[in-house]
Amino acid sequence: GRVDQNSDSNDNDFWDISDENSAPDLGRSTNEMSLAFDNLPNVKEINLANNQINRICVDDFYNLENLVNLNISSSKVTKINPSTFLFTPNLEYLDLSLNYLSVFDFTEISSLLLLDVSRNLISTIRNLDQSSFPSLDTVDLRFNPIKCTCENKVFIKTVLTRGRGFNFKGLSDFNGRTYACGSPTSMKGVTLFQL
Repeated sequence: GRVDQNSDSNDNDFWDISDENSAPDLGRSTNEMSLAFDNLPNVKEINLANNQINRICVDDFYNLENLVNLNISSSKVTKINPSTFLFTPNLEYLDLSLNYLSVFDFTEISSLLLLDVSRNLISTIRNLDQSSFPSLDTVDLRFNPIKCTCENKVFIKTVLTRGRGFNFKGLSDFNGRTYACGSPTSMKGVTLFQL
C-alpha cells in the first residue's frame, strides 16, 4: 500500500492513496475526503483503489478542475451523489468497478471518455445518454444485476441498439451473458439480447 504524491512536480499531478492499510481513513464521516484534496486544484490523477470509502458526497472532488483520471475501484462504495462529478470538468477516465453501487445515476460528466462500473450491484440505470455524457466512448457495466423492468427501458433499448454512440465493453462476450437481468425473478439470468 502507498500514499504517494508525485514529488517531481509542483503541480501535484498524481495523488495515490491505495490500499486501505496505509491510507488515511477517507469518507467515513462528513467532509473527510473533500478535506483530503483541499488545495490540490492541479492534481490530474487520483488513485483511491482498495479503500473503505462507503459513500461519495457532492463536494468530495470540489475544486479539482484539472482531474483527468479517478480510480475508486474496490473501495466498498455504496452511494455517490449524482452531482459529485460536476466539479471535475476535465475528468476523462472514471473507474468505480468492484464496489457496491446499486443505482447508476449521475447528472453530467461532459468530458468523460471511459466509465467502468462493472461488478457492482447496479440494478437501476438512469441518465446514461448522450446529453449527460456527450464525450463518452466506452462504458463497462458488465456483471451487474440489471432490473429488467420499465424503469430501465431506456437503458435496455440503448444496449439492444448497440449503444447509440456508446461502446459497451464486453457486450458481445459470451453471447451477451455479461449483461443479464438480475430481477424480476422470472427474468433472472436472461441476457438483454433475449428480451
